This record gives sequence, C-alpha cells and structure tokens, in this order.
Amino acid sequence: MKAERWALAGLTVILSAMMAQEPGLNLPAALGAAAWLAALWAAAWGLNRWGEHDRWLLPLAGILNSLGLLLAFRLEPSAFPRDVGLSVLGLGVLLGAAFLIKRRPRLVGAYRPMALAALGILLFTAVAGRQVHGARSWLFLGPLSVEPSQLALVLLTVAAGMAVRRPWEWSAAVVAAAGLAATHNLGAVLALALVLGGVAYLAGWGYRPLVVGAVTFVLLSLIFYLVFPVVHARLALWLAPTREPRTEGYQMMQAFHSFARGGWWGRGLAGATPGRIPAAGTDFVYAAWAQIAGTVGVWAILAGYLVFLARGLAASANRFPQAALAARGLAILIACQAFLVAGGDTGLLPLTGVAMPFISRGGSTLLGNYLAVGMLLGLGPAGALGGRERRVLGVAGAVAAVLALVSVGRGMAA
Repeated sequence: MKAERWALAGLTVILSAMMAQEPGLNLPAALGAAAWLAALWAAAWGLNRWGEHDRWLLPLAGILNSLGLLLAFRLEPSAFPRDVGLSVLGLGVLLGAAFLIKRRPRLVGAYRPMALAALGILLFTAVAGRQVHGARSWLFLGPLSVEPSQLALVLLTVAAGMAVRRPWEWSAAVVAAAGLAATHNLGAVLALALVLGGVAYLAGWGYRPLVVGAVTFVLLSLIFYLVFPVVHARLALWLAPTREPRTEGYQMMQAFHSFARGGWWGRGLAGATPGRIPAAGTDFVYAAWAQIAGTVGVWAILAGYLVFLARGLAASANRFPQAALAARGLAILIACQAFLVAGGDTGLLPLTGVAMPFISRGGSTLLGNYLAVGMLLGLGPAGALGGRERRVLGVAGAVAAVLALVSVGRGMAA
C-alpha cells in the first residue's frame, strides 16, 4: 500500500508541476487536472477497501493516462475537460470490473458468450461502420463516434486465455481476424496474433504451433497487402516516407524530426511543438513525447509498459485460477500495442493504426484498456513469474531495448 501511495503522490506532484508550466493554463483546466487526481486517489481508496490486489497496476495506468492528458492539453486545450471526463469514466469502468469480478470471479469463465459478443461487435462494425483514416472501424451513434475494436480485443483475449487448452475453439479467432480485416483494422489483427501466440506459448504449446501460426500470419499479411489498399499505402510510407504524398510523408518526417528536437532530455511542455505532427495525439504520441521528454523520457515510457507486463505475467488469479492465462493475455495485449506504436513512430515497423494504451486519445479505446486493468485487479494480486513468463518478459525487454536504441538513432539521423 505504501508503494501505491508514494507512486500516486509522486504523480500528483509531477502532474501539478507540469500543468503549471503550461502558458495556456486556466481555471477550468486546473480544475480538470485536480478532478483527475482526486478520481485516481478515490479509485485507489476504493480498491484498498475491497481487499488484496496488485498495487502497481492502478498507479501505472494513472501515470500513462496522465501523460496522455498532458499531451491532449498541449494539443487542444478546449477539449481537455472532455478528455478528463473520459479518463474519469475509465476509472469507473476499472472499479466496476474489479468489483464485479472480485465478487463473481467465475464470470471470467463465461468465455463463449464473450467470444460471441466480440464477434457480434466486429460483424456489426464491418456492416455498419464508417471508414476513418483508412479503417472502417468506427460506429456513429448520433453525435457519438465509437471504435469498438479494443473492447472486442479484450473480450477475445479473455476467451483465448480460457479456451487455450481447447484448440478447436480457437476457430473463433480466425473469424475474429476476418472481421477485423473486413474493417481494415489490420493493426488489431496483428495485436490479436501476438496475444494468441503469447498465450499459446505460456500454455505450453511449444514452438511448432507458434511457427505454424507465424507462417499463417505472413501469408495472411500478403493477402491483405494484395487486397487492401491501406496496407499497400502504409508499407510504401514505411519504406520511403519522403516519396509519399505530402500529407502522409510530411507527418512521418515530422515524427522523425521530433526525436531530434527532443534530444536526450526534451524541451518540456512549454518549449515543445508536438502540434507539428498532424496525428500527434493518436498515431504519433510516442514521437510527440520524444520531443517533450526526450530520449530518456520515452525510455521511461517503455519501462512503464514493461513493468505493467511483468505484473500482468505474474498474475496469480487466486480468486479464479483457471483465468491465469486470460489475465496474462490481457497484459500482453496492452504491452504489444504500446510496442507496435513505438515501432511505427520510429520507423522500425510500418504504422499499424493501433493506439498506445492510456496515452493515445480515443475514448472507446481508453475504456477498453481500463476494462482490461479492472479485470486484472479483480482476479487478485500478482504472484511469482514462471519460467515461460520470464522468457516472454525477456523477449519483451529485448524488443524494448531495440526500440530504445532506434529512438536514439532516429534522433541522431533526423
């Protein structure tokens, strides 16, 4: 409990100090930041009253979400109250999920309804969704716009973790991948593939099924490249950003220059100009923070996701042990999405269109991530890492190290 309080106290001080540096700070923004911090402390108090849980997950999510809020205020101060409201709503989703699963942990065992619900969401989105920025994954309900793919991914991850020892039930994953492909959300297909591979390895499947899965994914990627123009465009942007049309190439080059402008220690919120990157609040949040906090700052962000992954991989799920693999899958989902965004922003990987959890703007994605954390909290505190879990964490650490080195190289070359 002391570690949790110290983490929240440090976050309170740092967030307050950084907001105070903003030249556009006004009373509504200050009240919004205070409301967010109060909601975080209230969530921690509520979780502590409900019993044992992992003390690090809420502070980690709160720190990452606070980075997202700081960047959102820097980019669009007028929308800051809305962003704060969505973040507070996310904490409500977290508390609701944690409380419900703590009282009824066997709800996680209802993985078949979860899988069917996820498939229904994807099917409805494929039929009724609209295309925004290359992906037909948005639903418009009057004045509200929703991208439900993250919710579907969370439900599918839980279902995969529960059904991992029933391989024939994984046919739902093929249908889900087809549904995601139909919405042109191919980044979500990649995230789902990584989660399935990680869960299968943790379940003891060995390497042969993983190799088969990897080959299948490569073949599907080739099909996607031939069928979907958005894949062709993103691959061309990745290979030669300076040769692409002005809009796409410009934002990619601005993202690269952002690493150079930030240097090692960054320019701070007041001195940085992340708004030069057209999608700084969504696809390029990692590059935006490279300018604000520097190379050391984005290293700290990668370290935060690694710690989150380590805590999730150690999930004991003592309230429902059968859900241990599902809990670990949720941690893998959040970490792999973060690394995909970092890889895309540095040019190590093509842009995938997935969001960096808790930092990228987007209400429905944020709520889906908080649902995942709430489920982890409800299942119980972390235990010890097993041998396979340590190897998965080691691979993730190696990926983070490569991303860190590429961030340095991008800053020097831009």
